[in-house]
Amino acid sequence: MKPIKSLRGKLFFWYITSLITVTAFFYFAVHIYTLPYRNIFFTILLIFLALEGFFIVRKMTDGLSKLSSKIKTITSKNLNEKVTDIESEDEIGELAFSFNQLLDRLLQAFKRERQFIGDVAHELKTPLATQRSNIEIALTKERSNEEYKKVLAEVLSDNNRITTTLKNILDLAWSEAESAKVKKDIVNLSDVVSEIVEIATKLGLAKKVRVFGKVDDRIAILGSEDKLSRAFLNVVDNAIKYTPSGGSVRISLTKKNEQAKFQVKDTGVGITKADQPHIFERFYRGSRSGKVYGSGLGLSISQAIISAHKGTIEVKSDIGRGTTIITHLPLH
Repeated sequence: MKPIKSLRGKLFFWYITSLITVTAFFYFAVHIYTLPYRNIFFTILLIFLALEGFFIVRKMTDGLSKLSSKIKTITSKNLNEKVTDIESEDEIGELAFSFNQLLDRLLQAFKRERQFIGDVAHELKTPLATQRSNIEIALTKERSNEEYKKVLAEVLSDNNRITTTLKNILDLAWSEAESAKVKKDIVNLSDVVSEIVEIATKLGLAKKVRVFGKVDDRIAILGSEDKLSRAFLNVVDNAIKYTPSGGSVRISLTKKNEQAKFQVKDTGVGITKADQPHIFERFYRGSRSGKVYGSGLGLSISQAIISAHKGTIEVKSDIGRGTTIITHLPLH
């Protein structure tokens, strides 16, 4: 017979055995054998049962006291500490194990927050420093209108970088907020992707990248049109950025297994096997990013938005042969 590990089981077992023992004692000691000193034996029996119950309850309260004492010492600075002095396999042990898992999740959340703040500061520091430098240089002496225009153009470019970064951060905060709820509007995904194909065609002209679109009609899902458009556009923008002149980007929207399948395939530089697991991480830029400007937030935002719509996004890539990003979303 396996030992009872559950505190609830132990208490129930103690309760039942106590009832049976007391009943049996009265039956045999009083009615059958009429034992002498039965009152003394009964008192000893009650003391024994009470002590057994006391030890069971004490074990419960000791475990809870240890856990409570440990919880009081935990702060944001020592989340790596764990409850290690509770090794029982009962409910108290399960509670300690769950608490340790909670500490692990909190530790990871704090690490991500600190990294996020550091990354944001880094992303804003460079354009702000460049902007300030340009303004200071422009003010050192009198300059011609053309020189002032050049400085203002550079300042505007830096300002656009800051604006883009802040917009990306706000989008990422929205998509990852626990309280964020996607609007349950009916979105005509065919129209959304058709518009993105037109935008991509214009973006491709500047780099001499050909854009092809294949969009099936009447594909609809529930969600936010604005957010989905942003998610898809981020993927397409990335494809065009990393595709050299003369290359191509193919955008398609089809139905497959009660899902909408959005696919973007390019003939760009490709993504290394080492980089592929990280491309959806915030501020991550691959080893082959080169001089291509970007904040490293685009695909993070896309993944968060797609996830908020109960969808999936995955990448397939070969160096020198291009990259394919595939998104699946549940149909309406």
